[in-house]
Amino acid sequence: MDLSNATGVTTTPQPSLTSHLSQFIQAQIQKKSKQIIRQLLSEFSDNHERLPGVVASSREKLYYIHKLTGMPMPQIKAFIRYLQDKPGRLTHNTKHLIEDYTRSNIGPRTHPTSEQLDELQLITNLSRNQVRKQVERLLDPPQKITLTKKRNLYSDLLKNNLTDYITFSSDVWNRLKREHDLSRYQIRTLMKRRMWTNYINSRRRNCPEETINLDAPPHITDNQKNQIFDLLHATETLPEYSPELLDTIQFRVKPRVENREELSRFVRYYLLSRKPITKEVNHIVREALEENQMQILKGDAMDVLIQRTGIDRPRLFQIMLRMTDLPLQSLNRDSKQSIEEWIRGQCDLNEMHPREIIAKVREEFRLPRNQVLSILRRIRDPTQKLTDEKRNLVREWLLENNFRKPSGDEYEAIAQRSELSKMQVYKLVNVMRKKVVSA
Repeated sequence: MDLSNATGVTTTPQPSLTSHLSQFIQAQIQKKSKQIIRQLLSEFSDNHERLPGVVASSREKLYYIHKLTGMPMPQIKAFIRYLQDKPGRLTHNTKHLIEDYTRSNIGPRTHPTSEQLDELQLITNLSRNQVRKQVERLLDPPQKITLTKKRNLYSDLLKNNLTDYITFSSDVWNRLKREHDLSRYQIRTLMKRRMWTNYINSRRRNCPEETINLDAPPHITDNQKNQIFDLLHATETLPEYSPELLDTIQFRVKPRVENREELSRFVRYYLLSRKPITKEVNHIVREALEENQMQILKGDAMDVLIQRTGIDRPRLFQIMLRMTDLPLQSLNRDSKQSIEEWIRGQCDLNEMHPREIIAKVREEFRLPRNQVLSILRRIRDPTQKLTDEKRNLVREWLLENNFRKPSGDEYEAIAQRSELSKMQVYKLVNVMRKKVVSA
């Protein structure tokens, strides 16, 4: 059975070499422009109140950077905002710190002041945007979303001609949250989704409200995935991605996949992840790395490489890591212990970001990333002696929870209860669940 003939799938034309070159050049220009912005900001901040021909005001500085780099003004502002307020690592400890501070210093119906946000930034070492979002989530917690709440909210918004949440006043937000029992973030998210646009268009076509499907499954179920796999593997070679292929899948898969964006993302990723990595792909990746001075590609340059090779982003990233990384070194037990002692003495494991620790160890010992990661993992989560009693504790938890997969917090709780490392618990759970499934 020829799926391409049956579905009317046509092969998409490959982008020309000129378009690839133009996209790559644009990516290189954007990278160089960001380097220039970093250098200019450091010069502005080093007590240089005036540059040649530049007035030391924020508007003049932005115009000077725009004139020098050619980047759009909103993009420059966004990048400067990122440089001035870089996001930190959000962990369970920082979340607990923000929660305790919010309960003790910020009232339930008040907004945090600028001084309180600054203090939280110093305590948690997070960006201002991260702190503000966490505090807003604690002060305005999310509620359960039901189909009735969606219908009531959408009908209320359409009745009062409230179609753009950016123009909402504080009184409108408070009324919507109070009447519909939803948080501000949930209302904003529901108005961003495609179902809100479909609801408006359907009501303008005078469709009955009961016929508007607001509860379509957002994700593809396992049954639908199996049917999609059977369709894609109906021929010896996988078909090319095209809108006609999506139409055929939506027509043949039962129940119908309503979310076309999710279906498009799933099919495209699956086809890319199944493409084999050949010598030609490795050659293209190596050439791109050499042009970028053996630095891992990001942003637009990465998108161009995906189009050239037809390989998905995670596998391309692994290929580039392997090509740019140092060769593996043979380490005996004594050398590993000496490296661990050096890390404990030179690096603050609680304060430093893992990337900084990895970079410091790689610079000192000239080790590849994977070896440094394994040593760090052994320091943070040391392997313990495995006994039958500890195995039984893990098995008891699985029996009590019908052998479902634990969450991240549950993995930590099981590890503390059984006195094993998190990696040991993860492997034990996988082995025990596979035995139950195979049986």
